[in-house]
Amino acid sequence: MEVKPEHRKVVVYLLAVLIALFGVLIYEYRPHETHQCGPTISEYRNSRYGYQINAPAGWRLATNITLVTNIGIPIQDAEYVYFTRLSCRDELRISAAVPQGTPFSGGPAVTEALKSGNVFILFANVSDGGLEFAQSASKMRLHDGTALVQDITSEVLNSGLGAVTYKLRSSEQTVYNTVFVPYRRGILDLYGNPIKGFTIQAVDGEFLSKQAFSSFFRTFTYL
Repeated sequence: MEVKPEHRKVVVYLLAVLIALFGVLIYEYRPHETHQCGPTISEYRNSRYGYQINAPAGWRLATNITLVTNIGIPIQDAEYVYFTRLSCRDELRISAAVPQGTPFSGGPAVTEALKSGNVFILFANVSDGGLEFAQSASKMRLHDGTALVQDITSEVLNSGLGAVTYKLRSSEQTVYNTVFVPYRRGILDLYGNPIKGFTIQAVDGEFLSKQAFSSFFRTFTYL
């Protein structure tokens, strides 16, 4: 696929998302071992970036998945945060399947949980995935002729924050319902990169509860 100059920002954003989701970056860490899920947390606050989001009814913070994908990072400062409706037993099974050396995305085990509609993800994004990106990416096509981005809308969250929602294709088969909330506080991530916003995603499909996802992302707010 030929990349035109006006599409370069789009390609940079897509690379940032795909690197995170599919494990191009490799980090060394010791596997996290646990045999319990801990208390049910439905209201999550991130101290590093100063935001809060609430899990919908029947969902909770996926404590173990979040810990094994943010090794050495306190859960209240996590870069990637996961929420689930899975049982504790199933969450532990997925956490145990995350191999050593897997980045924040968690690898195949977490990807399959996302595809099953049982996991939502929220992460700090160093690329601007807002309206300009979405409109530019909607003009780009995969090999089957499908647009990389579709169904672009502007939203106002419960807190009054503005957000952009769209469907982002990571492949011809996988589509992510994506929400991007801009961030203008100038805080850097753990690797010294300025954060441009926060991306909230759920894989689109027959198992996704769109009502639960909408209820979830609309509670996002800055503290």
